[in-house]
Formats: sequence, structure tokens, C-alpha cells
Amino acid sequence: MRSGGSVKGIVLKGGGSYSRKQIDGLTATAKELGAGGLAYILRTESEDKSPLLKFIGESVKEQMCERAAVGKGDALFIISDKSPKTEEVLGQLRLTLARQHDLIPQNEHRFAWVMDFPLFEWNEEAGRLEAMHNIVSHPMDEDLALIAEGEKSTLSPSDPNHPWRRARAMQYDMVLNGVEIGSGGQRINRRELQEEILNILGIDKERADRMFGFLLRALEYGAPPHAGCALGLDRIVALMIGSDSIRDVIAFPKTTNAGSLMDACPSPIDPEQLEELGLAIVKSSDSE
Repeated sequence: MRSGGSVKGIVLKGGGSYSRKQIDGLTATAKELGAGGLAYILRTESEDKSPLLKFIGESVKEQMCERAAVGKGDALFIISDKSPKTEEVLGQLRLTLARQHDLIPQNEHRFAWVMDFPLFEWNEEAGRLEAMHNIVSHPMDEDLALIAEGEKSTLSPSDPNHPWRRARAMQYDMVLNGVEIGSGGQRINRRELQEEILNILGIDKERADRMFGFLLRALEYGAPPHAGCALGLDRIVALMIGSDSIRDVIAFPKTTNAGSLMDACPSPIDPEQLEELGLAIVKSSDSE
């Protein structure tokens, strides 16, 4: 899309017979997830039903169905929004439909590596670029030229076609049955590249030295390329026992208000402790 958004859809085999009530329920779910609405094409044996037909015409509808391999009796559900909102909503709808129609195989373990993550993402609310994973992720070697090219680009960094937005990170996630169980990547090991990335994120040299001087100076001593991957044992155990929540496998899970029932934390702090640490509790005017 010219606005930088995307139009994507998922196919539900046998979904062509969906009722108005089912469509409304799925649309409500899409809106709860942040979508503006849900478009659809229902292919029955006799006709295709869709509120889109009066806008896109028969030819475009057929192209969409052909590209998505929508057969007779199937349904195509479509989300149109800015990326990555489109993908996020569609991914959750996919899981919703899979659970409703019992499409998720039981007692199977399917692993996948997710790679080629973008190095940066645009924060719409803050109006700035941010690191998609972290500020020390190393760009793909073949994308280093995009970092330099971005300095001269006339495009706004909010434009998905800006060179910085096309740069990828040496970042990877391990996924088991659709759940992230591990994440890792290769770190930047050269000061000049790290400073360049920080500058793109709006952190100039003076501020970078104040905030990350210890790291930047360490990189001057010839830090070798280094990478790693951290696994989430709680999520792995939750998957092993078939639980949908890691709270079921954590010894002392917190409440939704971040309270720990086992040791009654957070609890009041003794004045002596505050004095020893040089701290004071100051009530805001709103709470007085």
C-alpha cells in the first residue's frame, strides 16, 4: 500500500459456510486486537459472498482467491492496516480459528528458527526509530551499506522504503509450537558501528558516551564477534505439560498487580533502611 500498510489474509478450509453470527464474532475479536475491522470472502458452491465485491470487482476478487488458493467451501479473512499491526492481528486470528476448529495437533513438537528480523522499527506514537530487539544487535553484513545510505536518503525514516527500515539484524528466535522459547543474536563489536547505530536512534556521541561509555571504550580493545541464545525454561516446561500459561510452572508466580503472595511483597520499607540507602518516599500531589 502507498501509505506503508499492507493487506494480508488467511484461508480457513471449510469456512465458506460461516454464518453472520460467526463473522460478527470474529470481527469483534479482530477489533479487540486493534484492527479497524475484518474483511472476508466466503466461497460457497453456488456463489461468493463478500462486502468487498462492490469495491474491488469480480476480477480482483478472483485474483485474490487464486493467489491465496481459496477453494470452493473455503473462507478468506483479510486484514488491512499498517505493518506490523496487520501481521500481529492476523497471527492472533489464525490462532483463534485454529483453537475453535481444533486444528492444532496434540502431543507434537514442531520447532522453527525465525530469522532476518528488521534492525529498526518505527514507533508511531513517539515518532522515532527504535531498535526492534536491542541497541547492540549487529546488522547483517550485506545490509551494512544501507546504514550509510540512510544518512543521505531523502525519505523519512517512517517510510518502510527508507534504507534504515530495510536493514536486517543478525537476530534469531527459536519457536516451539508457535511459542517463542529462546532468543539471541550477534552483537556489535566495533565502536564506530555502535556509535552509528546509537546516532540513528537519536543518541548523539556526547549522550552515548555518558550512557554507554564503558561499553564503547571496551569495544576499542578488539572485542571479537560474539553471539548467543537464551532459552526460557519456564516456557519450555509449560509446553511440556500442555499448559497455556507459564504461571502454572513458576514456583512463586506474581499476581496481576505484581504482588508476591508467598513473601507478601511489595511490603512497607523501614525508615532505617531508607536512611541507610539515602532514599526518601515522596508522595505525589495526586495521592495527597
